[in-house]
Amino acid sequence: VAVEDSGERSTDVLVEGYLAPPARLPSFKITQRYRFLGDGELRIETGMEPLGVEMPPIPRFGLELHLAPGHERAAWFGYGPCDSYRDMHLASRRGWFEAPVDTFYVPYVRPQEHGARHRCAWAALTDLRGEGLLAIGEPHFDFTARHHTVEDLESAPHTIDLVRRGETIVHLDGDQDVSRGDMIC
Repeated sequence: VAVEDSGERSTDVLVEGYLAPPARLPSFKITQRYRFLGDGELRIETGMEPLGVEMPPIPRFGLELHLAPGHERAAWFGYGPCDSYRDMHLASRRGWFEAPVDTFYVPYVRPQEHGARHRCAWAALTDLRGEGLLAIGEPHFDFTARHHTVEDLESAPHTIDLVRRGETIVHLDGDQDVSRGDMIC
């Protein structure tokens, strides 16, 4: 971890690490730069560099954020208005959409990942005053917003076993083939 004064009323925190499966050599070098700007804006850049060893498949590479209760409005420019994923977005159209976070929920009998929005240029999650999170892709990302963590979904045997959390859990994920290692999110 390194802290740098980058001038222009901003400070950078640089975090470097490695991604490796248990008991194996690292497959990727991970770099994250958190730039805190004087106006309160936070920019996060995450990069991943392959190290030339055998690379296992990675189901998700991105950020998980927990927003305070009340961030119930989602708006985005990307595929929608329904779920859309890299391998199944042709039933969607690209455009500007907005919806309450609760409408992202899909009540599968056996809880699982759901509610993704594919190739978003931007996404916002706000409270009733319009305050909250604005994520901007360079050029795009996938996102989900819901009231369950991945661990909640994986541990619940049935939909009725899920307990809705008050906070909004947001995933901002790169959508490129991470096995190639050319992803920035």
